[in-house]
Amino acid sequence: MTAGHSFIVIDGVTKLVQLSKPTIYKLMNQGRFPRPVKLSAQRVAWLREEIDDWIAERVKERDAALAAAVAKRSEATSDV
Repeated sequence: MTAGHSFIVIDGVTKLVQLSKPTIYKLMNQGRFPRPVKLSAQRVAWLREEIDDWIAERVKERDAALAAAVAKRSEATSDV
């Protein structure tokens, strides 16, 4: 592990992504959210970088959907 990594516990994750704990765990079970790292027998945390990457992916998905909608509207108006 490099010096640039930092951990964030579940309460911090919920604040960053604005999702509830059950939703986060549901997404993890579906393979749609980063998995935590086991720090000790009873403590897990997420890599901050992976959470930031997950957020950035959501933004990319939104932007791609918006671009597709704009392109579709543009095609529809050019056909008129």
